[in-house]
Amino acid sequence: MPRARWRSPADRAREAAALSTRWRAAAKDQARTNVGLVPFVGAGLSRRFGFPLWAEFLRSNAKLAEVAAEVEKRLNAGDYEGAAEVILQRREELFQLEIRHTFGREVTTPTGPVAILPRLSKGYVLTTNFDRVLEAAFVTAGNPFEAVITGSRTDSITDAITKNLRCLVKLHGDALERSDRILTAMEYEQYYGKGKPGNPLLLDIFRHPMIFVGCSLLSDRPVMALKQLHRESSRTMHYAILELPEHEDTTMDRERELAECNIVPIWFPHGAFDTIEEILEFLAEAAGPSTGAQGPGEREWRTGRD
Repeated sequence: MPRARWRSPADRAREAAALSTRWRAAAKDQARTNVGLVPFVGAGLSRRFGFPLWAEFLRSNAKLAEVAAEVEKRLNAGDYEGAAEVILQRREELFQLEIRHTFGREVTTPTGPVAILPRLSKGYVLTTNFDRVLEAAFVTAGNPFEAVITGSRTDSITDAITKNLRCLVKLHGDALERSDRILTAMEYEQYYGKGKPGNPLLLDIFRHPMIFVGCSLLSDRPVMALKQLHRESSRTMHYAILELPEHEDTTMDRERELAECNIVPIWFPHGAFDTIEEILEFLAEAAGPSTGAQGPGEREWRTGRD
């Protein structure tokens, strides 16, 4: 196998800009439409506020449960659900309390990329995060969510997405409510479907063009779901703000993997995480003033909780 060609950081930065120019322009055009871009927010945007990435959280709890080797083996294989199951089997109650304690703390006046999202969003926002950073960011911006829908409340999620209501959909649950959390393989399969074609929830979740930010988009359930939809002839194009890999060969592999999900990358230079804010600002300016929910029934539909 030929060795990857070494490129200087300056060369890679120029390459990131060149590769992203086309898709930045396409994302800007989409941001200008009535639907705009739906933010799909991952744990990377919460890290600056002291919240750990999910793998880091699992590793710390694995040590407490004395199952570090088994959990590390599963994490290396990309089996995050299996890693969580191993810990749950040893200390379920304490693990649930750790989630609440770690991710449930209050965040005030969030800054950085997350503070731009209220100006970019024109309706609902999706996240797999347990924390409450997004709620705080939208309140601080004077544009609070009409509702926060958590976990397995699929009818409420479908209703919100269909009407494009100004709400936050926390796909995997919330730090302060354990009953709606999705942690294990069985729970994920019930939620996303186990390879079933035409999953109506997935069709609803990914019906509008998205901008993934703070997401690695490696071996997680949303990526698997998007691949399934792409195989079923979904033609909705999505965008992702991603760090350019260190090596050129890896970049091409990643672009092919993302294309299987109908995702095009907006690369930023390796290690230049401050660029995320610049890209979001560029898109938010195109989106114009936030108008809140776009669909009917906004004032009547308040919450996904019973």
